[in-house]
Amino acid sequence: MDETQAPLLDTSNHARKRNWKTVLEDKWRAIRLSLREPTHRNLVIMATFIGIISGLISLAYSYSLDRLLHGTWKWFPETVLLPLLEKAHARWEWFPAPTNVGWIYTVFVASLFGATAGMMQILVGDPGDMPSTFQTVHSEGIIPIKTAPAMYLCSTFSIVAGASVGPEAPVLAVCGAAISWLSQVVMGHSGQMLKSCTLMGMAAGLTSLFGVSFGGAVFAFEVLHTNGLQYYETLPYGVFASILCLAVHRGLWNLEPFGQIWTFEEVLQETDTRHIGAGFLIGLLAIVLTLMFQQLFAFFKSLWGKLGLVDCKRPVVTGLVGGIVVGIIGVFLPATMFWSEFEMGTVADDSVPLEHVWPKGGFWGLTPFRRGRYTMGLWFLLGFVKLVTITASVVSGLRGGFIFPLMFAGACIGQGLAAIPGIPWWSALPSSLIALSLGGAFTTGITRTPFACTLILSMLSGIPQATVPTLVACLVTFFGTMDRPFFKTQQNRPDIVILEAASSEAQASPVCGGGKRDIESHPPMQPRRSDSVQSYR
Repeated sequence: MDETQAPLLDTSNHARKRNWKTVLEDKWRAIRLSLREPTHRNLVIMATFIGIISGLISLAYSYSLDRLLHGTWKWFPETVLLPLLEKAHARWEWFPAPTNVGWIYTVFVASLFGATAGMMQILVGDPGDMPSTFQTVHSEGIIPIKTAPAMYLCSTFSIVAGASVGPEAPVLAVCGAAISWLSQVVMGHSGQMLKSCTLMGMAAGLTSLFGVSFGGAVFAFEVLHTNGLQYYETLPYGVFASILCLAVHRGLWNLEPFGQIWTFEEVLQETDTRHIGAGFLIGLLAIVLTLMFQQLFAFFKSLWGKLGLVDCKRPVVTGLVGGIVVGIIGVFLPATMFWSEFEMGTVADDSVPLEHVWPKGGFWGLTPFRRGRYTMGLWFLLGFVKLVTITASVVSGLRGGFIFPLMFAGACIGQGLAAIPGIPWWSALPSSLIALSLGGAFTTGITRTPFACTLILSMLSGIPQATVPTLVACLVTFFGTMDRPFFKTQQNRPDIVILEAASSEAQASPVCGGGKRDIESHPPMQPRRSDSVQSYR
């Protein structure tokens, strides 16, 4: 009897397990089907999950980057290297003092990690870049998941090298790629729903690094286009996902409170028409600066090509050269290194020491650079040299974003302009107004993001009174560089058309032809895709 019953029991258990598996599969299939259409309910549900998942991804990226930065630029040089150099100097009279040789470490680390970033492209694959990200989002509605590991590794080593690129764009790409895969493969989304989820992932990732939920989300939506924010129907859900992502990221890491991170010495107390006029003038200056940067970038790209330094063919050598250039410049001007989010604090208040670089004084020793005293000429020098380090970093294949570096360069030049004495009306303007407006406007000229730049700078500076002048400057630059986009793959969404509408008087007045004109007889104007005179890649 036992021999006959045992198979029956096994069969029954197998059938029961199979039934449970079938039930779970059916429920999961039903859930996928219910979340497939881009309805309000489905977008809210997906935004919730996207915000939480993106917060965890951005936290993992930021924490690992922070630990590597701390170990490379603070713990090792201060705890291990400096004591060894001091002992060697005390033992051998011929051995130079640490204050005279510490700068060698800066060049060595920049070169080493620059080459390592290039090596990751060989070992892991092509990480892509911002232009390719824009292209795939427009054409396919996704960011390929295969680029995420390479982007994570290449950008991490590029940033630790001290290059003028930051983590904001890599986190946008990594979160966007992860959410694209989740939406397309796991949830079975396609079309508008797939693109909406990708946009929400991009917005959430970018927000976690900026710390400004609304400004970060708007940036992700604006930067895709030449003519400003266009996927407006997804923006509310992107902002919601960004808020959740920011809460998860900062809450789990205990980075609270978040908001203002720069404290300017001269604060704009109130806004009047003079400041709006200043914003207009600063916007015109930013147009000139934008065109100068485009020419500088074209020159470096041509020069690197003539030297055979093409990152897709020789990524290690190209990354090494980029690291050497960044390191040598950083030795003499330490404030030009890294992605400038924290270095902007030095622009706001030059007594604030630099965050990451070691030694703090570069070639001149271990004490803070220039002992925290920045002159008008030094501000101009920092701003224009920063443009060189941004260009050298990007053309060398060092991956990362340059939003904060652009803001830093513009703000430094703005501080220099504010320090010019004896100019009627201009010299009386607060330096914070000029620095923020020029930093935001210059960044807008490159990235096409006037509203996001205004929101981010106003929030991080804690000067809401600077919002209107900064926005005026950003819009003037935005309009003035409309036909000179920096990113070639920025384009207008293909499903937006502009109707050539006649005036109501022309439609209804009998004097103009008797009777109402048929507006449908006028075909809609097709959206024009702007061609760039300057490609990022």
